Amino acid sequence: MADDTVAIVIASGGRSSRMGVDKSQLRLDGVSLRSRLIATALAFTDDVAIVGGGRRDSDDDAVRYIEDEFADGGPLVALHTALGETGKPTVYLACDLPHMNADYIRWLVSCWDQRDCEPGLVARYDGRMHPLASMYSPTARRCIDETVAGGQRSFRAFYEQHPCAVVDVPEALSRALTNVNTPEEFRAATGCEP
Repeated sequence: MADDTVAIVIASGGRSSRMGVDKSQLRLDGVSLRSRLIATALAFTDDVAIVGGGRRDSDDDAVRYIEDEFADGGPLVALHTALGETGKPTVYLACDLPHMNADYIRWLVSCWDQRDCEPGLVARYDGRMHPLASMYSPTARRCIDETVAGGQRSFRAFYEQHPCAVVDVPEALSRALTNVNTPEEFRAATGCEP
């Protein structure tokens, strides 16, 4: 049964400059990374959206498409846009996570349900924060406004100004956090050519 209390938003508006091609369109087992994430997300909730630019695929018909409020605003500003559309706790995922899976999403939502997570719940693994594999409350939108008004657009600045709950990702789920920014990282993570 789909969870209607949670939305999942896939950030797909980056320039992919280090990869040289649109990361969301990279293929693993013949399926684009974005299509894989859409299928994973739809297995959890019917409230799935893509925020940002990029090419639309036929798989995108099953999800909402949210246009960025500000072009080239970055992932923090895209989250602001997404939260304005979802109006509920939102799992925020990068489009370049080839090993993201339902077990990770279930674990993250379970952690959210067990604690006070205003304005967000940030996944941490091996000392590193993963803002695009985390969960945020609609109240984070106001907090993002304050961060951006102060001239900042980074998650680091957002977390410094508005501390979020932090949860350590178990080793067994850590592979889901693997993101790919370069052709070499994609090959290493998937064994495939970009």
